Amino acid sequence: MNSIKTIAVSILGKEYQVNCPIDDSAALKKAVEYLNKKMTETKKNSNAIGIDRIAIMTALNLADDLIKKDIDVSKITAEKNELGDQINIHNTIVHSASQKIENIMGKFEENAPK
Repeated sequence: MNSIKTIAVSILGKEYQVNCPIDDSAALKKAVEYLNKKMTETKKNSNAIGIDRIAIMTALNLADDLIKKDIDVSKITAEKNELGDQINIHNTIVHSASQKIENIMGKFEENAPK
C-alpha cells in the first residue's frame, strides 16, 4: 500500500502543503520546480498581477503546449503507421518475388540434365 506524505512546496515564494504518495514525491518535486519556473516566466513576461492571474495564464500556456505536443504525437503516429504500411507492401512484394524465384529454380532443377 502506498503511504501518503505531506510535502511542503514553494511556488512563487508561497508555501503550500501537498499530500502525495511517498513513491511519487520525487515526481511531485520535479513538477513543482517546473511549475514554479513557468509561473516565474509568466510573471516576468506578462502584465499579470496576482498569483491567481499568473496561475491561470501559466495554466493556459501549459495547456497550449500540451495540445501542440499532442498534435505532434498524432502526426508522428500517422507517419509511423504509413511507414509500417509501406514496409508491409514491400515485404509482400519481396515475398512474392522470392516465391517466383523459388518456382523458377524448381522448374530449372526439374529440367536440368542429371
